[in-house]
Amino acid sequence: MKIPVYARPSGIFYIHTRIDRRQFKRSLGTRDKATAMLRALNVLKALALMDKNKLRTFEIDLSRGVFKSEEGNDEDRKALIEAMKLLPPVTIQSQPEARTSTNTKSLRLLELLDKFFSIRKKLTQATIDAYKANINEFSDFLKNPQISKIIGSDITRFQEYLLTKNNTTRTIDNKTAVIRALFNFAIKQGYYFDTNPAQNRTLMTNREKTREQYAIFYLEEILSIYSSENLKPHKGKDLDFYWVLVLALITGCRVGELTTLRKSQIVESEGIHFIRIEKSKTDAGIREIPIPEVIYKDFKVFVDKQTTDKIFKYKERDGKGAGNAVGKKFSRYLQSLKIEREKLVFHSIRKFFNNFLKDNGISTELRCQIIGHEFEGTNNQIYSDKYPLPFVAEQITKAQHALLVKIKYFKTEF
Repeated sequence: MKIPVYARPSGIFYIHTRIDRRQFKRSLGTRDKATAMLRALNVLKALALMDKNKLRTFEIDLSRGVFKSEEGNDEDRKALIEAMKLLPPVTIQSQPEARTSTNTKSLRLLELLDKFFSIRKKLTQATIDAYKANINEFSDFLKNPQISKIIGSDITRFQEYLLTKNNTTRTIDNKTAVIRALFNFAIKQGYYFDTNPAQNRTLMTNREKTREQYAIFYLEEILSIYSSENLKPHKGKDLDFYWVLVLALITGCRVGELTTLRKSQIVESEGIHFIRIEKSKTDAGIREIPIPEVIYKDFKVFVDKQTTDKIFKYKERDGKGAGNAVGKKFSRYLQSLKIEREKLVFHSIRKFFNNFLKDNGISTELRCQIIGHEFEGTNNQIYSDKYPLPFVAEQITKAQHALLVKIKYFKTEF
């Protein structure tokens, strides 16, 4: 028999059932699942002994052994007293809330993080730094407890604490996602035996997430950004910024992928020049992106002048990638052009490129391969390889050429 018991967000377990078509929902006064199940069984047994024809609604607090009748007549009180006599002492005497599982010794939070890193060896430095920062913050808040003592209400309190520190809801959701991933790991590895305390703790709704997404540039905004007149000062004073902008438009690469490029990633094969992205959080992010020949020839002049394998001047800071400086300068550039729509950032160029490919008839599967997104489906993930480079170049170069025509790259001293 499945016992109708569930935990509220506070971590307290409740019994919720129906008796003669009437809902019966009461607190079991504990956060320990085993104790809750025992108390629920005794509640059901007590209710079964009552006269169903005279069933009333009662307030029951098993942690204190208190039963209250809705109408308060003598007949109900007698029935309740008889039912209470059947309950074992453990269910009617005062008990502290159980916050731990039956395992009295477990890893502490930071020890769990060390276990996570020791097994997940292929994490990027940015991911490692993010996990360290988020879990250390959570650990400091809870005083590095044993993981068996962490419950859902601790996650709630941490989220409320983050709000007082002016974290946005998106940031809080991202930090909660790290905690959730760590506890999923703990459950899978057998370090934690309860349900994930960070499960279903997302603050933002899907609709809110959609509203918070970065916007896509309009074509007229792209034409302004990439006009010869507007870009000429940057081409003269900051070729690093200039070439990151140009490559972003015709490859759709993330800013961090471009700013960390090395000469060894500019490759030629079968007469095709392309950028090889070698490191990514996902397998889909590891990819090859063709470069139009006219762009390659101009870009190669800049590349050949660099004295090290690293192409651009940007330095990685605090594990956050090397694109922060570009993002800030791009924001100032947009302001100078009076492009002031909300949620327009450097990443919006990537979204524009993807949309431009779509408008030029490039399939979803091929767009995912170029952009570096997962394309889900058994056929694609299990039975199919990626499109070969010659086919990709044939399809993508046409769209890239059309985009270069749009911004008049061929008609000006761009």
